[in-house]
Amino acid sequence: METCSSNITRPVRNETVEPPSEARVEFEFVRFPGGYNLCVSTDFLDRLASQLRANKSAACRRAIQRILAVAKKNFEEGKYKNDVEAEADFRHLVERDKGCK
Repeated sequence: METCSSNITRPVRNETVEPPSEARVEFEFVRFPGGYNLCVSTDFLDRLASQLRANKSAACRRAIQRILAVAKKNFEEGKYKNDVEAEADFRHLVERDKGCK
């Protein structure tokens, strides 16, 4: 498990306040079997799909929506290493789809 720590300093009414020596915030990133990460967000895929649907035929827009569902599922299951890999695969699948040619 990965653990992240951070000291917090917050000025109050233009005064500088020193944090107590024990003030720490810790985060744990939990991964479950199969690579699933609870902190995933697929918003970037939604935005990409919206951009790709612009000025496309109805058949292509439907294909993009179908491919989007598959790409989101794969991303949430941890099949991509990062956002860039997921985006590249999504674009590749849309380009290969017969409805979008």
